[in-house]
Amino acid sequence: MAPEKPLDLSAAKVVPPWYKQQWLLWFSMVIFPPLGIGLTWFTDWSPKRKKITSGAGVAWFALMLASGGQEAEITANKEKSAPEQQVSSRSATPREAISFGMLFPEEMKSESGTSRLT
Repeated sequence: MAPEKPLDLSAAKVVPPWYKQQWLLWFSMVIFPPLGIGLTWFTDWSPKRKKITSGAGVAWFALMLASGGQEAEITANKEKSAPEQQVSSRSATPREAISFGMLFPEEMKSESGTSRLT
C-alpha cells in the first residue's frame, strides 16, 4: 500500500464564530441596532469602517425611537379624543323585533292605518 498523504488544510475555508459573521451583524443592525453596533466592534474591519457603521447604527436607532414614540402618542390621542362606539354584532331577538316593529311592520298597524307603536 501507498503511504497516506497528509491533508492539505491551507485551502480549507475557516468559518468565523457566529458573532463575527456579517449576515448576523447587518440583520441585527436593521432589527435591533444596539446589538448590531456591538457586533461591529468584533469584526476585523478597520477602525474607520467600524466608526462609520456604528454611527449609521446610532442614527438608525434614533430614527426608530423617534418615529415609534410619535406613532404611540398619535394612537393614544386618537383613543382619548374619539370614544369608541359600541356596535352590537348580534341580531335582534324575536321579542325585540316585534317591540320595535321590525319583524312584521304591516301587522303593527291597526285597522285605522296608524301605527300601534305611536
